Formats: sequence, structure tokens, C-alpha cells
Amino acid sequence: MYRREFFVNIFGPHREEFDPTKESFDPVKDACWRLNEPVPYIAFAKTLWCIESISSRLKIIEILSNFFRSVGVLSPKDLPACIYMSINRLGPSYEGLELGIGETLLIKALTLTTGASNVRIKSEFNRLGDLGAVAAAIKSRQQTMFKPKPLTLQQVFERLKEIALMAGNASQAKKVKLIQSLLVACCECEAKYLIRSLQGKLRIGLAEQSVLTALGQAVALTPFHSIQALLADGQPLTPSVLTTNWKTKSGAEAWKAYSEEVVGHVKQAYAQCPNYEKIVQSLLEDGPNDVHKKCCIVPGIPIRPMLAYPTHGVTEVLKRFDQADFTCEYKYDGERAQIHLLLDGSVRVYSRNQEDTTSKYPDIVNSMVVNVLQNAKLTDEACKLLSSISGTVQEGNSSVTTFILDSEAVAWDVNVAQILPFQVLSTRRRKDVQEEDVVVRVCIFVFDLLYLNGVPLTDQPFRKRRELLSCLYMEESWYSSRHQQHGILQGRFTALIIILDECAVIYFGLPDVVVIAYGHSNVVHRLAFPTLPGKFMFATSLDSSDTDEIARFMDESIKGNFLRNCEGVMVKTLDKDATYEIAKRSRNWLKLKKDYLEGVGDTLDLVVGTGLKDEDLAKLSDFFKDHTIPSAKTYYQYTKNLEPDHWFEPVQVWEVKAADISISPAHKAAAGMADPEKGLSLRFPRFLRVREDKRPEEATTAAQVYEMYRDQEHIKNADKLDEPNEEEFY
Repeated sequence: MYRREFFVNIFGPHREEFDPTKESFDPVKDACWRLNEPVPYIAFAKTLWCIESISSRLKIIEILSNFFRSVGVLSPKDLPACIYMSINRLGPSYEGLELGIGETLLIKALTLTTGASNVRIKSEFNRLGDLGAVAAAIKSRQQTMFKPKPLTLQQVFERLKEIALMAGNASQAKKVKLIQSLLVACCECEAKYLIRSLQGKLRIGLAEQSVLTALGQAVALTPFHSIQALLADGQPLTPSVLTTNWKTKSGAEAWKAYSEEVVGHVKQAYAQCPNYEKIVQSLLEDGPNDVHKKCCIVPGIPIRPMLAYPTHGVTEVLKRFDQADFTCEYKYDGERAQIHLLLDGSVRVYSRNQEDTTSKYPDIVNSMVVNVLQNAKLTDEACKLLSSISGTVQEGNSSVTTFILDSEAVAWDVNVAQILPFQVLSTRRRKDVQEEDVVVRVCIFVFDLLYLNGVPLTDQPFRKRRELLSCLYMEESWYSSRHQQHGILQGRFTALIIILDECAVIYFGLPDVVVIAYGHSNVVHRLAFPTLPGKFMFATSLDSSDTDEIARFMDESIKGNFLRNCEGVMVKTLDKDATYEIAKRSRNWLKLKKDYLEGVGDTLDLVVGTGLKDEDLAKLSDFFKDHTIPSAKTYYQYTKNLEPDHWFEPVQVWEVKAADISISPAHKAAAGMADPEKGLSLRFPRFLRVREDKRPEEATTAAQVYEMYRDQEHIKNADKLDEPNEEEFY
């Protein structure tokens, strides 16, 4: 038994012999530190070293899980820092604190620390292709008279944050000095991963989803909350408490089911609240069973958006949504913008990968504050609906105090009032934009409401969420596509009516009423949030199950005079299976683009290494020269006869279009899925654009490539394949 007053791992290994790969890992005996001691940085470095030498994803998760188990028992306060360091971040992604120290600065720090010449370090770097490996090699040959005090993980984490926050003319010298202080105390293994952390690339193939799985498995196997409660009461800890013995108690299947349930809770908690400090606190205090309920969505913390699956045509949409009500919306070609109104009245804007882009869109923020928030009121209907959802009384005509909107930011031509292509939006500066300097104007098209006045709405069907955006009223028929009207409408309102083919958009005086009509549709939307034409608008939508109407709506989305440059339409269920699935790609949202009607049904988001045009290579050479590596990583799959001349780090996501997907004996994408021995290849791949809004771990997966392969008409006609999983975390 282990007691609090004598909780010492007397059988524990030496610091540099820490081995989290052991089959029957004991989180106390096999750790290289004791209760309430800070986590040694060497334990983290040894964990990364073990992970880097293994290609099996399951084994990688097991190794990291063992490390987390020791931290959760012995040093729970260090667990958030351990998680952030594992994914090479210094805090939540929305805080925007990043490291990416250049090679020149790191070489200077290495020179000053080790005494090795600049020429020698550069020569070693050219040979090894990894500055971290260079640091490890030099440190292994360096003799010191006095051994410095060992580094702790928390100490390194705090120093890295300090370096990331440094700015100004004297910051370079200060950074070098801090890096030196860390390198002096490093052993060879620590130096390797310290340099890589400073570069912002661990290069071990550890994706965040694997880290979340490891955390879930750790807390399932070693219940941190129970252990901390026993320690607080001075109770002894038996080995059975430190390692839940599910496999012998209930069998392997029961353990697998429980482990998967806990991992699911942890992933859902992170999807709703991507903040490891809050998640770890909940795990330590209440355990894993309610972590997804404790870590709820809240304004100021972005959530990962729901994504749609591609589909090939209107007929497929109708087949998928048979017996279900659905709506079609324009699919705008811009950047996802998640807009948060906080309780203090401030507005934040976040990208699809949770980056804080508020400073990129000062015009959006100012428009929201000046023109929307000051006038936004909840109608009586909205208050009644919100009261029924929350179980609390919402007063009529009350102000909007908090919300989370899901929307698309598109480039907007203010002179002719139309959407501009995505390429125009991509020319806009990414940070610290001043509104007076804005050249590319932006319009926000809102299509969903995820949170309102303290009430999370993601578990509500889309129809209710949409009703809270706009309370519906039915009016007499006022418009027909055959009769265009201007000026006075029924003698009651002065209106500006814009006629578009078979669509009319009407603004009545002050823009708190918008009418959008298709053919003989007679729905009038009175908006809870006032619109602002050309700045803050709502996604154009159509509720219909008529094939011709949907096809016409699709055509208008691409060719319409007012809202041109849309990519196509989004089709969403309204009632059945219509909740907002955070961080999932769901078949309850389908995207129908003009490109999908020919060849492969979607673009692919890939980390590309070969097959580029000469002009693309020339344009991007400056970027990729800093991301070359001497050899393929252990998790790269390829055949020797297709080995490229150069290997790159997986650091950038590209959008690629292809004519079709076919089985290939030479390529390894989705190997073993369509054929026991062969992979899949793209026929006539074509580069479209760099996806700056996606991280490499968000690239199209092998499973998604396989789904796209079997969704091709000639494959579906040839084979009877099992239905794929309905949805997945991305």
C-alpha cells in the first residue's frame, strides 16, 4: 500500500531510465519522481523519444496514457502543461500564443551554450536535417564540471510562454538568453525536444485526437478524482486503485466499452470547451463520467464547427432525407466565422480551427457593436421559445446579452453589392487590421445560433435554432416571380425591392424586416437580430422537397446576380437528427456543389508533397525550404519505387480536385480498405488553393478518401458495400 505520509516510489527508475512503454506500467513505482514533486522534463522527453520510435498509433496512445497516469496521480497540477506540451501548444488555441523560433536564433543559442562553432552546427544540421538532433548530438559529447539542477516540465512550459510573449527591439537577445538557460540544464534527450518545441514542431506524428484518447484512457484506467480524494483523507492507495482491473473483473469487452465511453466524454468535453485547464479540473474533481456535462459551451471559448458531407445530386439528397423535413441554404465561399458576444458586451470572432481572428475583422466587430447589438431585441415569440428550452422565464422584448453565431465571412463589393471570390478575401491581412486601412470589405452571412442569453442550443433541432434567429409570420401573398413590384407595398410600407431572377430581397425602411421569396413562397421573417445589408445578413434559404425547386435554387446560388460566387447549397435536416453536432462531420448536413456533379464528389484537403506545377513550386519554395527533412517519418506510407527526391514536414493543407479515385498498386492512401493489398490514387489531381484555415491534422483522412471512392457511381453500381459510419469526429 502507498500512504500519503510515506508515498515514495523507492523502486522507481533513475530519471533518465523512465520507460512508459512497459506492459504492466505502475503509475507510481515506474515513475521517476515522487508525490507532489514537479514532473521532471526528462520524463516528458523520454516519453516523446519512445513515441517517435514507434509507428503504431495504439502503442503511441498507450505510452502517452501511461505518462499521463503518473502525472495525474503524483503531480496533477502539472497535467494541463503536459497536455499542451504534447501537442506543442502553450495554451488554448484561441489565445493565439505560438512559438516558432527561427533557425538562426536557435543556432546562436546553441553556439553560446555548447561552445560549438556556427560552422560546425550548420554542417551537422545539413547532415541530419533536424536541429533538435544536432542539439542532442552536441550535448552528448559535452562535458560539464558541475551538473545543473534538472529541469521540470512546468519550468520549461513557463519559459516557453515567456519567450513567446517577448516583443520589441531587445527581444531577440532576451530570447537567446532564456534559451541558453534552458539548454545549459538539458541532457541530450531533453535538448532534442526542447529545440523542436522552440521551433513549433515536435515532428513525432502525435495528433491531438490521439492525445485526447490517451487522456481518456488514462483517467479510465487510473481514476484521478478517486485517488485525490483518498489522498486528501489520508487513506492508503492500493495497486487496484491505481490501475482499474477491468479486464479481470468484467472482461476485455467491458473494459473496451468503458474506455471508449470515457474517451468519448473527454472528446466531447474538448469539442464544447477546448481548454485543457478546465477539462483537467473537472476530471480531478468529478471524474470522467460528467466531464462533458461540466465543460459546456460558453461565449469566449470557441467550439469546433459542425461540418457537412458531400453529395452528388438532388436525387441523392431526397433519398438521404426521405420522410424528413429539410432546408437548403446558399453555401458561401468564404471563411467560417464564429461570432461570440460576451456578457461584458465585447465581441470575439473565431475561425473554424478556433483561432481568434477578432483583430483580422475590426469592421465585423464594429458593425456588430454599433449596428446590431445596440438594436438587438428578443421578440415575444423568441422569448417564449427560449423559455421552453431553458426552463427559465425569458422576459419579452428583452435585450440580447450573450450569443454564439455560426456564420461565413465573405469578401464583399460595396459598389455593386455582391459577393467576391474567396481569392479576394485571402488577400486580406490576417492580424492587427485597422478598420480605416481595410481594402477588402467583408459581409457576414449568419446561418446558425448555438447559444443565446445563457442557454446552449446545440442540443436543439435546427428548426428551433433558426426560429430563434427569426420568428416566422405568415402574410398574404405579395410576390410572384411573374410580377415585379417596386416602391409601395400594399400601401403600408416604403420598401426597397431587389428583384433577382426568381428571388426578391426586400428591405423595409429600417432593416429589421427582410423578405426573401422564391416563386410563390410567402414567408416573411421578422428578425430578432437586425440585419445590416452588405455587412451582417442571413443565409438565403429554401424549405422545399421539390426536385425542380432545389435544382433552380442550386443554379441561383451559383449564377445569381446579387449573391453570385456561392459554391452551391447546404442541405440540412430541420427536425429529425437535427442537433448541432460539435466537431463532427455529419450526414445530417449535406453539401451540394457544382463540382460534385462531375467526377469525384468533393475536394480533398491534403498535405501535399509531390505532383505540383512548376509555378506552384516556385511560389512556395521559400516556404517549404524551411520544412524539408532528410527522410520519411515512421508514419509516412509509400512504396520504394515512388520515393520522392525530397521529403517535407506535414505543415500545410492544400485543397485538391481530381477526376476520380481508383485502386492503385503503387499508392498507399487508404491501403487495405478497398483492396487487401492496394491503396487508392487520384486521377488527374489539380491544386486549387492552400487551406490556411486548416491544420495538418484536419486533412482528409484515409477513411474519408475511401468513402469518396466507394461513393462514385460506377463503384456503387459494381459493388454492394456496407453503409459507412453516420458521423465522425474530425
